[in-house]
Amino acid sequence: MALLENLCRMDLSIENIFARKDIWEKGTEHNYSVSGRNQNLIHIITNGTRIYDTDGGSFSLGSGTLILIPDKANYRTVTDTVCGGIGICFDLYSHGSKVLIDPDVYCGWNDSGGRYHSLISEINEELEAGNNLLHIKAMMWKLIDSMISEYNGHAENDPVIALAMEYIRDNYARNIPVSEYAAVCHLSESHFRRRFRAAAGVSPIEYRDSIRFEETKRMITRGMPADEASEKNGFCDAGYMRKLYRKRTGKSFNSDVRNDIV
Repeated sequence: MALLENLCRMDLSIENIFARKDIWEKGTEHNYSVSGRNQNLIHIITNGTRIYDTDGGSFSLGSGTLILIPDKANYRTVTDTVCGGIGICFDLYSHGSKVLIDPDVYCGWNDSGGRYHSLISEINEELEAGNNLLHIKAMMWKLIDSMISEYNGHAENDPVIALAMEYIRDNYARNIPVSEYAAVCHLSESHFRRRFRAAAGVSPIEYRDSIRFEETKRMITRGMPADEASEKNGFCDAGYMRKLYRKRTGKSFNSDVRNDIV
């Protein structure tokens, strides 16, 4: 099973491509919570809003957003309004064997520039016309490569991890174990750690400490003693905080505070 971000490093072929435009009335439901999908799906919402219920939580997506739901993913979706979109189903193979993407629901690509809509519409039209399959596959790889490139390092594209980040921000001064962050997202700790790093580019603890550092700086620049500011933000003392700051950033905390004051 492959992570989304690792697909670009694999020798893959794309097969069994199928696309369709749809319009659904308000309240239309598709339930894959038991059986799971039987193909990968890339879907762009062209109007309206859809609500998705997954193992990692619930979220809604509106017009101009893109979602990738891997083969075998379990989820339920219902339209919150009259909703339209274009979906592309496909399979991935490597040396004759089917490749499964990690069955998280990957979503939230913002298509404000319209490039995804344009490309997906073109793929749909080419498939409907029965045109050159090689050209269609090339467009599919362009679409997938663009999605992977934009996804990596952007936590806002993962609403489940965005929920964890909000929880961390609200509780950054508390020494909460990672297992509690994972529980907020209804994920196992190992799965949560991997998914958080893939989305945010850092570990949950590194993300929490980055908030602590900034809040400690803010308090010191406003005149609070370093030890007091450090303790208020979850560090045992200022000395430990400074050592950790240098380890994480490679810079001197005191120098950075002086620069902030200037």
